Amino acid sequence: NASTDETPRIIASWAARDARVRVHRQPQNIGAKANFRWVLDAADTPWFAYAAHDDAWSPNYVEALQRVITARPGLVIAVPQVVSFLESPHRPAKVRRYPARLDRLAGAARLRLALRRSRPSWFYGLFHRETLLGAVQQASALNQVWGEDVLTILHVLLAGGVTGSNEAIFYNRRGRPTSYLR
Repeated sequence: NASTDETPRIIASWAARDARVRVHRQPQNIGAKANFRWVLDAADTPWFAYAAHDDAWSPNYVEALQRVITARPGLVIAVPQVVSFLESPHRPAKVRRYPARLDRLAGAARLRLALRRSRPSWFYGLFHRETLLGAVQQASALNQVWGEDVLTILHVLLAGGVTGSNEAIFYNRRGRPTSYLR
């Protein structure tokens, strides 16, 4: 999204090493919401995950989520354990584990617990791309200024099954930017 930092160089180096990585750079900053939508529309894979500039994943993130979401037909989102922190991921402010009992429930009981335990950070889980695309369209149609991520998750949960893995960790930085990964 017209990054002015080292992002273009870093992404180009990954693309040189892995043919699956495609580089697209917006000529000017179009804003986070429009860029997130553009990336989703441009993707051509069955599975999709957003990544933001100020968050980080455990090294096994995609592998762990891919393993659980493909284990059973009908699942449309796999979510990680979420570690929120202020200055360092080694000193978490909050740890929200994936509620594993969710995988043992069915039907309405499963949906009720998923709705009670869902978090906005589930937006950075691994999605069935077509389901996510439909959910984003439905959430956008509500024309809400705030909470479109939560509305998107709601539509995804209503569209199909959720699973997760506490092996996959989403590190969610809260507050001012830091150089926590250095």
